[in-house]
Amino acid sequence: AIYNMFAYPEHFLRACPPEEFMIQVWDSSADSAAKLLLQKGYDILLSNSDFTYLDCGASGWIRPGGYWCQPYLEWYKIYDYIPTVRTLWNLTDEEMRRGKGAEGLIWGETTDAHNLQQRLWPRAAALGEALWSARTSETSAYEASGRMQIHRRRLVQLGIHAEALQPLWCMQHGEVCTLPWTR
Repeated sequence: AIYNMFAYPEHFLRACPPEEFMIQVWDSSADSAAKLLLQKGYDILLSNSDFTYLDCGASGWIRPGGYWCQPYLEWYKIYDYIPTVRTLWNLTDEEMRRGKGAEGLIWGETTDAHNLQQRLWPRAAALGEALWSARTSETSAYEASGRMQIHRRRLVQLGIHAEALQPLWCMQHGEVCTLPWTR
C-alpha cells in the first residue's frame, strides 16, 4: 500500500510508472485519488469505502453511536457504484476503460463466522453483476431488483444464509413491493 502518494507526485510517477503499475484505490468517492490516477494514465481497481466496504453500518464497537463507516450499504447503492462515480468524477470513455474492476471489502471488526454470509450476500452479488454486465446509463438497480430477489432465493436454497431483501410475500406476489425510484 502506498499512502500519501501525491505528497510528492513527481517521485511517485517516477517510482511507479503507469505502464508498469495498476493501483487499487481504497478511499471515499468524494475525495478519491482515482480520478487523478486515471488522468495520469494508470489502470485502477476501485474499492471506495462508501460503496464497497461491507462492514459499513455496523453498531459501534469502540463507543456507542455506530461504526465509523455509516450508513449500511444497501445492495442498491453497491449496484449503482460505477455509474455513480463515473458521473461524480466526470470520467471519459478512455478513463472508464482503465478502470479494471472493483473489490468488495469486508474485515473482521464486527464480522465473524456467525454473520459473514448475511453481511456478504447478496450485496457482493450486486457488485458482481454491476461489474460483469453490459450496463448502460439507463440500467439501474430498480431493473435488477427482480434478478437480485431470485438470486438471493437461489443462495438460500444452496444453504447460504444470505440477507433477506424483502419479505417472502413480495417474492410470492411478483414485483408489487419494488417501487420505481430514480438515482
